[in-house]
Formats: sequence, structure tokens, C-alpha cells
Amino acid sequence: MHGLWRLLVTAAIAATVPGAAMAVLAGYTPGEVVNASPTITFAEQADGTPNPVYTLPSGPVPGLTVSFSGYFAGQTLLSGPPISLSGTPSAPLTLVYDIGAYSVISGDSGLGPNSPVLTSGANDSRNGSPIVILFDAPVPSVGLSLGSFHGIGVTAIEAYDASGHSLGVVLNDRLGWRTLGLSDTAGAGISGIAIYPLTVDGGFSLDDVYVAGSIAMPEPASLVLLGAGLAGLGLARRRPRQT
Repeated sequence: MHGLWRLLVTAAIAATVPGAAMAVLAGYTPGEVVNASPTITFAEQADGTPNPVYTLPSGPVPGLTVSFSGYFAGQTLLSGPPISLSGTPSAPLTLVYDIGAYSVISGDSGLGPNSPVLTSGANDSRNGSPIVILFDAPVPSVGLSLGSFHGIGVTAIEAYDASGHSLGVVLNDRLGWRTLGLSDTAGAGISGIAIYPLTVDGGFSLDDVYVAGSIAMPEPASLVLLGAGLAGLGLARRRPRQT
């Protein structure tokens, strides 16, 4: 019943945002997410590679380039800990490469079940900084294997269209590791994803990324609708900068 309550509350918040684009983020088993999907495992490049870039020869968007960094142009970093995100990405969606916020491939077996993983440059066992993903063409669905969660509701996963408009956001709903499927239901497609900590326990690792043409929808009670006006996250973003 708790999951259904969260669905109804979030849907009601989203309904108050005129013309808000909607997406759906839900938990799936790895088999449901990765079915015939090209996969980035981070074993394709050397340990220690910063801000890796991949080109996928097959899948729903053949020749798709997938790039990783610390945040998008138009956003700013909230000083930490944790180092979180504030603001809205600029159009068109563009990565920022910042020596203080970046992604890096790590072969540390303690960071994930299938090392290597992608972690933030400032990451340790609990704290971290954002990782963002840019697709050079919109994709219908994305699967993420995320984890090392040390608290529930401490890490945000947000999707964007090509103009930087938010398709919605969800918080992690369990400890440890979680496989998530993200699908845009508004038809624009997903051009970017930001994963960022909200508390000092919001550190995380990214184990795999799957690019899918579609992901089968679960039963309605298990969905979390992503509303652009999610109140709790809005409060977190409006907090003053720490010095």
C-alpha cells in the first residue's frame, strides 16, 4: 500500500504543473531491463579513465554517443558535503567538464558487484558528487544499475529532454543496489540523466547502463511517476549553499 500511496501523491503533484512532461521510473529485474539492449559496463575502457565516452554501434539508435561528466551547462554545484546540483540545464543539453566534479572508472571491487564501476571523482564510501549522462540523440528507454546506497531517499535520479527540461525525478527506494528502468512517456525521448546525492549518505556507484527501445511497464501500483514539481526535491534544491 505504501507504494500505491506514493504513486498517487506524486501523480497529484505532477498534475499541478501545466504542460509538465511525464516519464516513468520503476524497478525491474536486470533481465527485464537489458533485453536485447546495448550495454555499457565500464570494462570497455581502462581503470581511472575520467569522463568516458562510448559509441554504441547497435540498438534503438545505432551510432549513439553516450558521454559522462559531473553536471550540465546551466547547473551549478552546491558545496558539500554532499556536492549536489542546483538549477536547470541550458538548451541544448551540454556537459560541463570541471576538475572539481567529474566521473571516473574505478576497478575497486568494494564499490560494486561487477567492477569496474563509474563513480564520481569526489566519491568515497558515503559522500559523493553528481554524475550526468548525455545521449547525442534522444533514446526511448534507459536502464541503470545503481548502488552502494547507504540510506533510502538520499540519491536523486533525474531525466531531461534535449532542451534541458526535466522529465521528472525519483529518489532511491532501498539500500544496497537497484536496477532501474527509465522510459519517457511524453514522446520526446531521454537526452540526459543526472544522478546526484541529497545528503551526506548519498554516495553511489553506477555499474551498468543499458539503452533500450522500450521497457515493459509493470503494474500501476508499482510505478513511481516522475513529476517536474516534486515538492521534497524542490525543498532540497532551495537550501542555501554551504561554505
